[in-house]
Amino acid sequence: MSFETGKKLAGAWRDPEFWEEAWHAAWEQSLLHRQQPGRSGSDYWNRRATRFTAQTQENGVLERIMKVVHMLGHKDALKRDSQVLDIGSGPGNYAIPIARRVHQVVALDPASEMLEILKKRAAEADLTNIVTVHQAWEEVDLDQAGWRGAFDAVLALMVPPLNGADNFKKMLAACRGVFIAGGHLRRDDPVRRELWQELGLGEMPDFCPDPFYAYHWLYASGYYPDLEMEHYYSLRQLTPDEARAELEDSVYPYLDLTPAVREKIRGFVEQRTHGGVFLSARSAVAGWVICAVGAPVPKEEQVHIHHHGHDHDHPHDHEHGHDHDHHHEHDHSHLHEHDHQQDHDHQHSRNHDHEYGH
Repeated sequence: MSFETGKKLAGAWRDPEFWEEAWHAAWEQSLLHRQQPGRSGSDYWNRRATRFTAQTQENGVLERIMKVVHMLGHKDALKRDSQVLDIGSGPGNYAIPIARRVHQVVALDPASEMLEILKKRAAEADLTNIVTVHQAWEEVDLDQAGWRGAFDAVLALMVPPLNGADNFKKMLAACRGVFIAGGHLRRDDPVRRELWQELGLGEMPDFCPDPFYAYHWLYASGYYPDLEMEHYYSLRQLTPDEARAELEDSVYPYLDLTPAVREKIRGFVEQRTHGGVFLSARSAVAGWVICAVGAPVPKEEQVHIHHHGHDHDHPHDHEHGHDHDHHHEHDHSHLHEHDHQQDHDHQHSRNHDHEYGH
């Protein structure tokens, strides 16, 4: 790298457009960008709804829910009169516990089967303050829906809309209080990588580290976000039928499930099943970006704050939460605007294989 190129890059990180372009480029090289048209939306999630809901009721879900609830609570976003938008709500893993604390939750999801399950679960919990909206986030018109600046908290957790600055700006526009978004920064799944090779799909691309780009875009735009990261490792024991179903779900967005493909998956599972158990190992780094939304700090004030080292208050003492498929967690790390760090207790949980987590 030349000195001039280095100088240019040294100043570029302060420019939101730099991060928009970098985010877009990373997305185009990511795993999810490889999905076939029509395979990643409502059809995919309707197909998975019942199995997904059952898998997300395992031990790790409560910890992950409480992590998010705690983070929102520290930002004072869950008041009795709060209006909350849950983008990609799925079966209500977040909407239901949050609805117990606030005035109303709007649960948005493009999969009708997911919303039917959410309604059933809400009725069983005697909750009447969840409004379900059957629509994809990309199709929402904020002004027509009356959603511009309408929500005290907006959630986008492990969902497709967190895939670039344009969708991110729209989420911020719906928020008048606190925004939280979550996704994978890194994920290594040896079983799926090997299956991709077996099916002739080539090298499996990585996930786009959306929280990384979201954090830097927000900071360059004059906001003061927090970024919390968590490394976890899982080793799951599945029956052959469970393994086949999950692996078929995992390749469905990328490949037609012809009889020949299904047979290859069956053989793949059979070869790796011992004593009736199929082992699936994975390691990943999950990230959550949380930000109080208001008018961004003007550029000249950003420079002033940076020069004089003024502090900006933001929450500490986050609780641990967990993704849907891990048993053991290690190496928790946190990156905040002013590099606050803290100790965390290691916890144990399990969860399930997903492209996104509702």
